[in-house]
This record gives sequence, C-alpha cells and structure tokens, in this order.
Amino acid sequence: MGFEKIMGQKRAKSVLKSAVKFKRISHAYLFYGPRGVGKSMAALAFAQALNCLSLRDGGEPCGVCASCLKIAGGNHPDVSRITPEGSSLKIKQIRDMQEKAYYKCYEGKIKVIIIYEAHLLTPEAANSLLRILEEPPGDTVFLLLVEDTQRLPDTIISRCRGVSFSPLADEAVKGILEEKGISIQVPLSLAYGSVQKAIDLNEDSSCRELVKETEEFLAKIQNHGYRELFSYAEHIEQKKGKITLLLDYFDIVFRNRMLRLVAHDKGGGSETETSAGEAFGYQACREALEEIGKTYYYLYNNANTRLALENLFIKLKKLSQRGG
Repeated sequence: MGFEKIMGQKRAKSVLKSAVKFKRISHAYLFYGPRGVGKSMAALAFAQALNCLSLRDGGEPCGVCASCLKIAGGNHPDVSRITPEGSSLKIKQIRDMQEKAYYKCYEGKIKVIIIYEAHLLTPEAANSLLRILEEPPGDTVFLLLVEDTQRLPDTIISRCRGVSFSPLADEAVKGILEEKGISIQVPLSLAYGSVQKAIDLNEDSSCRELVKETEEFLAKIQNHGYRELFSYAEHIEQKKGKITLLLDYFDIVFRNRMLRLVAHDKGGGSETETSAGEAFGYQACREALEEIGKTYYYLYNNANTRLALENLFIKLKKLSQRGG
C-alpha cells in the first residue's frame, strides 16, 4: 500500500503527505473524483501514514510496521470502513459509527473512519453525520469518498477539506491493467481515466463484442445501404445499457481522427494509420461529433431510441461520403 503505489494523482498525494509531514491534519476530508482513479487506495495510504510506527521522510508510510500491515489487511481496530447497505448509507450505520468515534484509540495514534460512496447517504444519515462533523471528537479523522460532490449536502462539503482526484492518463491505466494481467481489447479511452471501468469493459465479453462490431460497421458505413443502417439500429436498440458505449466509441473515434489530421498537417503524423473513421475529413468529423452530441441529448430526454440511432447512422453515412 502507501502513496507510492498509487498511479498518478500527484497533487492529491502531495496534499495528504504534506498534512502528515507538517502535522496539519483536518478532522474531515472529502476525496472526490471518478470511480476507479485511486480514492480508496489513497484513503488507506493516508490512514497508514497517520498511524505508521516508522513514518518515512515526506509523510510516506513505511508499509511494513505492525500498524501499516493491519490497515492494509483491514483489521486495524482504529480504522473503520463504512460501505453502503444495499443502495444507500443508512442512519443506523452512522449512529453505530458515532458511538465508536468518541472512544479513545485502542492502539493507534488517530482513529480513521472511511465512508465509501458518501453521496449515497440518506437525508437522515447525512444529518446525523453533519452533527458529528460540527463537533468532531479529538484524534479522529473522517474520510468521505464520493464520485460527484453535487449529490452531497453543501453543509457536509463545507466541513471537509476537499481533495480532488483526476482521471488517469491512458498510459497509467494501461500499466495497471498489464500489471494485473488483464488483456486490453477495448480502447482505453472508453474508460475515461478510470481503472475500474477499464477492467469492467475488458472483462465484459458483450462490451468487447460491441466495440468490435461497431468498429467494423463504422469502417464500412460509406458503402452501407439504408437497410443495413436500419438493421444495425435495431440490433443496437436491443442492447439497452450498451447504447451509451456505442456513442462513446463513436465520439472517441472522431476525436482521435481529428487529432491525427491536425498532426499530419503539421508534419507530426502519418496518414498510413488506419481507423474506423478514416473516410471522414476534419470538418466531417466536427459535424459527426455534433450529431453524436445531439443523439446523447435525444436519448437522455427519452426520445425514441431506434429513430435516434437511425437518424445518426444516416447522417454519418452522408458525412463519410462527403469526405471533407
């Protein structure tokens, strides 16, 4: 464990290590950012640093003392983890936590209470948590982990120190997946910097199949007849939860195509590279992205899925035939 094992997140790690190094610890922190970018690992690393028996220079936990090993193993008596029960974090969970929060440390230096997916707090649980954040017990640090701060009450946000976690670069995600022995068969850009999403996409055979067949469909769209366009729209409509993946893939294809065209114009790229969008010129890519954005909007507002997809495919076909 430890901060050094966390890929990327230079700023977040610096904030947390500095807090430990200079002993300027806030009573509550809000870790926010996309799923699968290192928030959970950072929470455990911070808990280790706060309780490490042989803290290294710079606020890095040693990772080998009894305290660090217990935290990594999930059995340290002064580090509590609260996860949602079902679809929410309930008031009983927060009340049970409150009772323990005011006890003295059993063997550590600082009690650490990690609340995962804090945006799932029920209103009653949020109010209960707010009370303890307003009058926090000594030697206790609360770590709230969320994907979206907008789903958390402002009153709770204002009582925490925010620590932002950014999407990871594709190369960082690639390194983590290779380290885990996961074969990369889906474009990493589809994960939008989330390791967990990249794992889910590459381990889900239906996702891999959809990306492959969509790549083939788009590569030949210039020559498809309307019957083939409508047939594929019907096929995609049946996939329900995978429709957004198709639109995300289209979006990435056209953005990458535009980048390659710009690089080529500046002498920094080569048009020998093939892609599903190679029939599209720069302006056609821009217009394709506009159409994809409209389709996102239509589907978000409950438009007829089949008609929205048919309309998109027809316009992409026309743009591919125009070329420029």
